[in-house]
Amino acid sequence: MPVTSLRPNHEHWPERVDLAAAFRWTARLNMHEAVANHFSMAINDDGTRFLMNPNQMHFARIRASDLIIVDAKDPDTLTGPNAPDPTAWGLHGGLHHTAPMRAV
Repeated sequence: MPVTSLRPNHEHWPERVDLAAAFRWTARLNMHEAVANHFSMAINDDGTRFLMNPNQMHFARIRASDLIIVDAKDPDTLTGPNAPDPTAWGLHGGLHHTAPMRAV
């Protein structure tokens, strides 16, 4: 059995660790809005798939394994557990499509 079956959310681990650190550091500097904001990081070349923080989780609590994979081409992404709101999905999807492989 592959490790990802035993431990979900281990795809793109180095990216997850970096993004989770950005959330925690932002909270440490008190530059957050509690649970009402998002950061994301593209994980494919065209920027259509990206990591994002789960909805309603405080920046100070986000771990690498908490981050969700969002697909800008798939509106069903919004039906998953802890999915971002449609505004965040559209905004981050558009930004990553315009400037792929950069954190937003």
